Amino acid sequence: MPSFPQNALLAAVVGFLVGSLMTLAVRRYATGRGFVAKPKADRWHRRPTAMLGGVAIYIATLVMCDICSA
Repeated sequence: MPSFPQNALLAAVVGFLVGSLMTLAVRRYATGRGFVAKPKADRWHRRPTAMLGGVAIYIATLVMCDICSA
């Protein structure tokens, strides 16, 4: 049977919180600096959409991996 890390639940909760907070921070940074996707005819969004969301996901993943490996 595979071993389940004892702190996996903690990692999931912390990862979710870090991801949520980083998403808000990255969205504010991206819109403030102009890193947005402008609406076009072939796109579904009607307002400019902030880019760089992968940065928040990457940071949250790093934090989760660090907690699980400890």
